Amino acid sequence: MNVSFLLPVYNTEKTLLRICINSILHALGDDHELVVVNDASETEETLDQLEKLRRLGKPNVVIIDNPSNNGVSYSLNKAAQASSQPLLAPIDHDDLLMPDGFQESMRYLRHYKDEWLYTDEIQIDRQGFIINNFFKPAYSKQLLRSLMYINHLQIFSRDLFDKIGGYRLGLEGSQDHDLALRMSEIRTPRHVPVMAYQWRIHANTLSRTDSLTSPAVAQRSTIAIKEHLERLDLSGDISLAVDSGSAYRVRLNTGYAPKVSVIIPCKLGTQREINGVSHVLLEHCLQYLNETTAEFCSKHHNRLEVIIVTNAEDDILLANRLLEHFSLTGMAISDEKGFNFSRKCNLGATHSNGEILVFLNDDTQFLTTDWLATVISVLTEDDVACVGGLLLNEDGSVQSCGDIVGHNAANHYYPSESPDTVGDPMHRYLVDHETTSITGAFLCSRSRFFSDMNGFNEELPNSFQDVDFCLRARRRGFRCILAPDIRLFHFESSSREPTVDMETLKFFRHIHSDSIATPDELQLWRYQPVHVRWFSLQGLVYAKNQWPIMLRGVVREILRRFTKNPRARYKYLID
Repeated sequence: MNVSFLLPVYNTEKTLLRICINSILHALGDDHELVVVNDASETEETLDQLEKLRRLGKPNVVIIDNPSNNGVSYSLNKAAQASSQPLLAPIDHDDLLMPDGFQESMRYLRHYKDEWLYTDEIQIDRQGFIINNFFKPAYSKQLLRSLMYINHLQIFSRDLFDKIGGYRLGLEGSQDHDLALRMSEIRTPRHVPVMAYQWRIHANTLSRTDSLTSPAVAQRSTIAIKEHLERLDLSGDISLAVDSGSAYRVRLNTGYAPKVSVIIPCKLGTQREINGVSHVLLEHCLQYLNETTAEFCSKHHNRLEVIIVTNAEDDILLANRLLEHFSLTGMAISDEKGFNFSRKCNLGATHSNGEILVFLNDDTQFLTTDWLATVISVLTEDDVACVGGLLLNEDGSVQSCGDIVGHNAANHYYPSESPDTVGDPMHRYLVDHETTSITGAFLCSRSRFFSDMNGFNEELPNSFQDVDFCLRARRRGFRCILAPDIRLFHFESSSREPTVDMETLKFFRHIHSDSIATPDELQLWRYQPVHVRWFSLQGLVYAKNQWPIMLRGVVREILRRFTKNPRARYKYLID
């Protein structure tokens, strides 16, 4: 199982090309192959570097010259046609292959016998200093539609490449995204958690100008995503998640408005001070629910109902009057004695008539007016188990962008406190993506699927029922999607103390021991900030471990300021 590295070259700066070629030569040995396509370069330094490579005289190094400049897609296809190995790995002409990481990724490939894998990568600046460690998740269908996160290093079989017809001309700048989308339609790639590539980030490239994605490339990416959906017999609206960015928001067209049941388990009369004003939580929740669904209800009559599930001792008549007061259709039902959050949700589901169930805590406040349209859109695909939104604390900071489940724990994921950032390198505060678990304060699912799953586990009465539901769904091959453009406040645990009894935790860990003992395969934990009490033993240990990291950062920044030329990571085999 040997690899042909595909390297298109056009007027590359000499030092960058030399570093790139030498990094590949270190990995080449006698088994693998390097195919370089010179796309009619004109600069003397590029031609000189390619001539030195020719003079090296290695039989597994092939150099092809295009008579005219035809673009990166044409050159990559030509390199693939000229290659002789069963596996292909495209490389950008100014990046670095990490030989040790490449060998480790080949170890995974031989073990799993995959047709397509991708690795983690390091993003570096022109001088070769680190910008980001780019830790990628296991294959995320939703994220790939939103963002070309797979990037480099990719290794895929020639058979797969030929089967989809190679790179398509006319999509330059988005050719890798288009190729990945088309390959994903017939094969699922494997993520290898190994650093095998250094991606050099320039302010100006084929796809970016002044670090902003060019309108032409954004249009080509939109075409690639649109045609991807069409091949799956789907249609949708595609827009930029952020102006001049390379992240996209996809909203599938449903063709009709399914009936939606909003299920609110609550205790009547619970109050909380919000921004200095005391509110009755259920009334506050219903007010914003009414305001944010008014447009949907005006367009689609009788397509929304609200089911309030009260405690046994609560006044049902009062709950029904609240629905009437806020112009919401639905009913209130009473739970039996003894608190069991899962049972209350399940009871609401059995009394609902909607095709879509929205489980909503009474201590929430919607900020997004068209959230219901997003929920319906995301739940269009049959393999989606549930969808959630970005939950905010009372002060506006991020509370949860899904949950991290792994290392025998489940915690809210919030890589940045500010909801105005991209969140993490995967842009999870901007684009739809798979997550391990959706927080139960706002969890939406199709009623038929919820019934097939036997609802929430009533053996988990006060915690982990949301995580349990998602883990069971994912075990059956379904996806849990976080749509971050749905935003709402969650005044967490206003009705009950946020404590977890050890018996429940022990039971949860036991029934999901196979899922939660290992690290989260989506690698959310890589970006989660660590919070410790500084004046504690844990804080002192953490500070002690951070000093070397901080010192390296200071040294790196000093070197960055005084380094003019790109740094060579490996010994030059050709100068």
